[in-house]
Amino acid sequence: MDQLMFALMAWIGAVTGIPPAPDVPAVMFNSAAELQRLHSPDAAYLDPADGDGSPQAVALYNPLDGTLHLPEGWQADDPVDISILLHELVHHMQSRAGMEYACRAEMEKAAYDAQIAFLASMGMDMFEVMEMNELFYRIITNCALMQTY
Repeated sequence: MDQLMFALMAWIGAVTGIPPAPDVPAVMFNSAAELQRLHSPDAAYLDPADGDGSPQAVALYNPLDGTLHLPEGWQADDPVDISILLHELVHHMQSRAGMEYACRAEMEKAAYDAQIAFLASMGMDMFEVMEMNELFYRIITNCALMQTY
């Protein structure tokens, strides 16, 4: 897994200009419910299986302890799963480089754009394979719009 992460960070660096981190994050595999709890610890418990339409955390990176959380069942031979890892590695690289952003949306835009480019290089459309609405992407990657979301 370390070799894959170093290779992905080299690719991310070449595509985004973000310097690769000198280390790889610790990786943990979590259930969908645990990922949601980690993502929104102060929110009331929402079971992702309820399908209430609220955005669900697919994976996350914790810059405080340098841990990357992936969903249980993540597969290293699945390009979509690799793109999820790549997205979170962008956050690891941003953190290790001490990069600052105007808001979280700006930070997410860099990660989503790298994920879009990676999947496009595999002949895949991120919005399709991640079942993401392009309008939602525009909202969560725009500082002005995220302030009202």
